[in-house]
Amino acid sequence: CAAPSILGHLGMLEGKNATCFEGFEAQLKGANVTGEPVCVDGRIITARGAGVALQFGLKLTQLLCGDAAYKKLHDSMLCE
Repeated sequence: CAAPSILGHLGMLEGKNATCFEGFEAQLKGANVTGEPVCVDGRIITARGAGVALQFGLKLTQLLCGDAAYKKLHDSMLCE
């Protein structure tokens, strides 16, 4: 969404891969803008917007709780 622009303005995306809502790319100062729905680069996790909230949540689950928890949640929600 637009929230990654805050990280860009703070200089936290310099040299990092990141993504954001269309039209905010210039706000990601120093980032390599990927356009992916959800982008992880080290400790920085960015997403394109509310439409990918489920993918963002699943990625957080995977990173914080591991692959088994991710798969269990993913499969229980009938995600493809």
